[in-house]
Amino acid sequence: MHQVGAQRALAFALLKCQSLECFLNATRETVPVQAIYVDGVLVAGSLGGPSQCYAVVVVNATQYHVVRVCAKA
Repeated sequence: MHQVGAQRALAFALLKCQSLECFLNATRETVPVQAIYVDGVLVAGSLGGPSQCYAVVVVNATQYHVVRVCAKA
């Protein structure tokens, strides 16, 4: 996936979702995920091979999470 496409997909997921679970599901559906980290913990995939990583903050009414999504290059 082209870098701009991944960035747009992540931005759309942030706008669409009110929860971490929704954001992770939307990301998996639209980005060729190699690895996802939530608050520094690997929650999906594995890091290996070329990838482009993006950091986002997912916020809801009571908490926030720092999510790093690494897309296959």
